[in-house]
Amino acid sequence: MSSPELKEVEKLLEAWEWCGNEERQEQIITLVKSALSALVQKRDPRSLWLKSRLPNLGESISMTDQEFEDKWNELIQEAAEGGCAEALYAVGCNLYEAGETKKAVSLYKQAAEAGYSYGQWCYGIDTLNGFGTEANEIIGMHYIRCAAEQGCEYAIEFLLNCNQENKHGVIFSELESKKWTSMLARIQDV
Repeated sequence: MSSPELKEVEKLLEAWEWCGNEERQEQIITLVKSALSALVQKRDPRSLWLKSRLPNLGESISMTDQEFEDKWNELIQEAAEGGCAEALYAVGCNLYEAGETKKAVSLYKQAAEAGYSYGQWCYGIDTLNGFGTEANEIIGMHYIRCAAEQGCEYAIEFLLNCNQENKHGVIFSELESKKWTSMLARIQDV
């Protein structure tokens, strides 16, 4: 679900990340909090994910590191349960780090199917290698290619390496190889 309000918040957060002026950053965050307020109250999954990206989670109270982490985990868990692809991926990463690989890969798969590039990358590489799921080169490479097409740096690097090493059936023409190399260079320049 991508309402005009959520699109506005996403663009404001993007501007905030690029802004070098502290006063303008504060103004942007104030706008974000205002725009998100009603949606967060309704527990909209995407808005919960966006709130998790705010400094101090958009809260005006001080939190200890543990309180912050607990609150952040609650937000992303609820957003994931509501189907937010980025949150599914984030919760999957937490599970992966905790050694719960099968659960993590299941969430990566949901994020991948929802079109989230990092979910596609993780699900693809785990499926390719049989981590937390049955190994399947065709499905794994499919999702890795999908992630690369969306500009996922890791997936592009992986495909370029596969091409160089003649692995997993990746054979690029010179033109295709240049396309991926130039795409990777643009991403790394940002």
